[in-house]
Order: sequence, then structure tokens, then C-alpha cells
Amino acid sequence: MEYDINGVNPYSRYGRYWAASDGTTLPFIIVDSGHQVHNAWYPNLYDIYKDMVDAELARAPEAEITASSQRVGNKLQFSIQVKNLSGVTLSSGNGATVHAVVYEEHTPTPTDDHNTGRIVREAISASISSLANGATETFNLETGELSNVADWDNVHAVAFVDYLPDGAGNAYDMLQAATADSVDLPDLTLIKTDTPDPVTPGSPLTYTIRVVNNSAQDLHATITDTLPVSVTYAGPLVWTPTITTPGGAWEHTFVVTVATGCTVTLINKVEVTTTEGPTAVYYAYTNAYKVYLPLVVRNY
Repeated sequence: MEYDINGVNPYSRYGRYWAASDGTTLPFIIVDSGHQVHNAWYPNLYDIYKDMVDAELARAPEAEITASSQRVGNKLQFSIQVKNLSGVTLSSGNGATVHAVVYEEHTPTPTDDHNTGRIVREAISASISSLANGATETFNLETGELSNVADWDNVHAVAFVDYLPDGAGNAYDMLQAATADSVDLPDLTLIKTDTPDPVTPGSPLTYTIRVVNNSAQDLHATITDTLPVSVTYAGPLVWTPTITTPGGAWEHTFVVTVATGCTVTLINKVEVTTTEGPTAVYYAYTNAYKVYLPLVVRNY
């Protein structure tokens, strides 16, 4: 039993996460969001909580959850898709909420209160305004700065949804939970889009370059665009922006003209280097409409 999440009241439902993992199940088992709490003490406590957990695992899930997270700087961004299978409309009226819990694995010591080896680093949530039975909705959540993390390689996350089935003042019911595996983004992401594709020879082609800083520091960048030989453009093709963290972005749109009679695939290379070290390269490919000459038939 972990009693503390960033110093909150240990008797709130956020304060009652019990880690019960055999290496294959979810790292957290949440028993009705902690409202089924028994005041028994050792040695009966283990058996009582085990019976409660087993009863929860035997129930059919009342929601389908697909969750993922990505690290941006020292924050985690979550995308949580929820399909309601509860039989009722989940809404603010019955306290329906989507949660994400970030925790860090560690080795407990004999004097350590965190005996499960898992320390919760942050718990965030979003209210469900109205989700009909059978409907699906995606929720996007973001943590604050997780400056308390000791080792990001040991950081994991779970997502879950709960509600008050009988109205305010009663026990919350957790409908389902899912792991939210983190995908580490590179320190720098680069993309270039082209419109339209394919393009008509002799027509304008619009390019948009977007660079995003996913690192924990400002990046002083040099962005170099090498255009295809079959396009013309009179503007600058080298930029030197400072892209701030976390999640800062630089974007630039410009229009080139495709040469008349061009029938080849246009290959455009964009490269980013930074004083701090991160680099990126992106190739944009644009197809050109082929021009067919009319067929001339001669009468003899």
C-alpha cells in the first residue's frame, strides 16, 4: 500500500493504490478506487486485500481502455481512449473521470515506507462530460514537470476510468485500467509537408517545415533546405532559430514554382543541426503529373 502521492491526504482515493504484480499483471491493482478499505491489521490485512483484489479481477470490465504516453522534456503526455461499456452514460453528474498515474520503480529498504518498490510521482485526471454507453472518446492529459524522478528508465504509467454508480457520496467504481507505455521521442523532430501532391508542372507548390524541440534544453538550430532542381524560389533557404523547451516549435511555410514540363519525382532534403548536438534530416517527395503529347495520325 502506497500512502502518499505528492503529499496528498493518505485517506483520499488517490492515496490508496496497492501494488500487486506477479510480473505479468498490471503494476497497480485499484480496489474500487480504495473505498473498500478494511481496518484489520497484520496478519489479516494481506488476505483481506487479496480477496478484494481477486473479486475485482473476476468482474467483467465495464470499459475498454487503450492508453499511450510520450515524454516531452520532463513531462509525460497521455492519449487515453475510453469505450464505455458500463450500461449508463458516464458524465460529470456521476463523477466520471479518466486518470493517469505515473510511478517509478525502486528498491525498497527496511526503513522505507514504499514497500512495494513503486513510488507514485504524479496522478492527473480529466472529467468526462458525457459519454454514452457504447460510445468512445479520446482524452489528452499532461503531467507537470516531473523533477522528482530519479531514473527515467524506471518510470511507468497506468490509466483508468472510474465513476460514482449511485451518485455523490458513495463508493467509486473503477471500470477498467490499462498500462500506458511511454514512447521516448528524439530530442528533435522534423517534418516537411508538400501541397498539392501530385503537382502540375508550371504550378505553385507549397512547402511547410516544422521543427519541434522535445529535449530538456533550448536548442540553437540551423535549418538548411535543399530544393529540387526542378523548382524555383527566390527566398532564403537557411534559418537559425532558437527553439525553446519543452515542446517549443519552429514552423515556416513558403511557395515554390515547379518547372514547366517536369515529370520527375521532386526530392527535397531538409537538415537541422544544433549547437547543443541534436540533429535531424527529412526528405519530402512530391510527384509531378506526367504530360502526355497528343497522338497525331496522318492520312496517306
